[in-house]
Amino acid sequence: MLICRRHGAGALRVVSWFWPNTSSSIVDPTSRDRSCDGKAGRERGSRRRQKPQIGIFMSLSEAMSVLSQEYGSQACHSILIEHEELEADRDSLRTVARWCRRFAPIVALENTACPECIHVDVTGTANLFGGDDTIVRTAVRMLAVRGISSCAAIADTPAAAWAAAHHTNQVASAVESPRCVSTNRVRRWCVVPSQKQSEWLAHLSVASLQVGSEIADRLSELGVHSIAQLMQLPRSSLASRFAKTLTTRLSQFEGTLFEPLASIAENSLPESRHCFESPVSTIAAIDGMLDQMLAECCRKLLQQGLGAMAVQMRFQRSKAAPVVIDVGLFGPSTSVRHLGDLLRMRMERVRLSGEVDEIVLEVIQVAVTTCRQRTLFGETDACHSKAQRVGMLVDRFSGRLGRSAVFQPQLIADTQPEYAWIAVPPRIDSQTVHQSETTRSGRRNRARRQPQATERVAVWTHGRRPIRMHSRPLPLEIPLQTFNGHPTQFQWDGKNHTISKVDGPERIETAWWRGASVRRDYYVVETETGSMWWLFRRLRDGHWFLHGEFS
Repeated sequence: MLICRRHGAGALRVVSWFWPNTSSSIVDPTSRDRSCDGKAGRERGSRRRQKPQIGIFMSLSEAMSVLSQEYGSQACHSILIEHEELEADRDSLRTVARWCRRFAPIVALENTACPECIHVDVTGTANLFGGDDTIVRTAVRMLAVRGISSCAAIADTPAAAWAAAHHTNQVASAVESPRCVSTNRVRRWCVVPSQKQSEWLAHLSVASLQVGSEIADRLSELGVHSIAQLMQLPRSSLASRFAKTLTTRLSQFEGTLFEPLASIAENSLPESRHCFESPVSTIAAIDGMLDQMLAECCRKLLQQGLGAMAVQMRFQRSKAAPVVIDVGLFGPSTSVRHLGDLLRMRMERVRLSGEVDEIVLEVIQVAVTTCRQRTLFGETDACHSKAQRVGMLVDRFSGRLGRSAVFQPQLIADTQPEYAWIAVPPRIDSQTVHQSETTRSGRRNRARRQPQATERVAVWTHGRRPIRMHSRPLPLEIPLQTFNGHPTQFQWDGKNHTISKVDGPERIETAWWRGASVRRDYYVVETETGSMWWLFRRLRDGHWFLHGEFS
């Protein structure tokens, strides 16, 4: 993925990027990594031994050329290009910050115009999770479960944690023996011992202090490249020759100057808490308070015209780490019954190993709800009511099967059939349900108007696609028998199929950026039993494949 910003006369320049690596571990990310006191954001990926040199503010055409040289021409076709949206990025970072409240009550965004980090003050709470090593590792894995690749670090000061989180591999290689450090994988977390930031992070570049590119370039011209070299210079001369930012950031890094953290607004989203008089250890005791807490949160959402899109429930335990349950929805909801059913489905799979002292229910993501005018007898629009029921059904499916198992196929412009669709979250609204009802009604009306035929008549059209399509073409067991280039018989699943009608061929070829060229002749065939299949012949070697079934 390439994140681009429009400059000047409309030219697109890359401001951020990442590239997934499916075959091996990801090596050190490039510059401008998204981080969260831990680095919570987009990770720039590369291959095991060599990474593409895509620089910040490089033109889009140059970035595509670099990817093509490094990964092949296929990368240019599969790359996703997005426009930079600073406000949307900030909102997403706030959502991640609310997730991190499970670790500490004080969570703040980076104090910059374009924040990319989340600072979490774990003073006094790390021991509840088993120590610094455990809590930082848990934070990275918690974000990884949500599809966010991140790096995290713990240090005495926010400035030191920011520097360590951006250079976790360099910190590990500086303090560990060469045998313990692998250059082929990135260290996702590190913990800087107390009062050791000046020793552990001294080898990092001056830019790690967030002093700005102009000051870093001037120091580089003077031969000052690392934090250790900068700390050897007298502070009085630094203050007279450079802006006050340099000495301020250096003092904040060392801990001699306090760096305040502006926590995100506590009352931005509703939250409900319940403390038990005595600790409980059964889910039944917790279930009794669920509806009351949900009703309190939903009442606040209704006053703002919002609906819950994601809800988090935490079981706070004094002698162990809290148990967290997250529930996501495909559409905003303020139904206490619906949200309660989704949480109870998740609670059925939770086993409490200790006693629970407190329950915290927090809405972590919201969306604007649609208001509908009711009729005299309290009935709402039929399509809107059906959309709500369909949305609730989809939420239940995702609660049982997982959100990744429930998706909606979306067609994209691609000539190669197996790449002509992508999986997207389902879109449930009144307009979609109305269009679906209209389509079904039109089909029924056309079926009534058509006369009953005594003989099966096949109507062939080019570009027709089967109802069921295999994700990858399946080779046929034996070559097809052909007559004048057209298939007449084939064998599939241990049975012989004799073809009675054939339509084709339909030539499909891919362009040069897909890599090895694909040239196929597709045929829609009907067998003597009435079944219709979608077959193709690969022109390179003449082999036949089954790609789909119409019935």
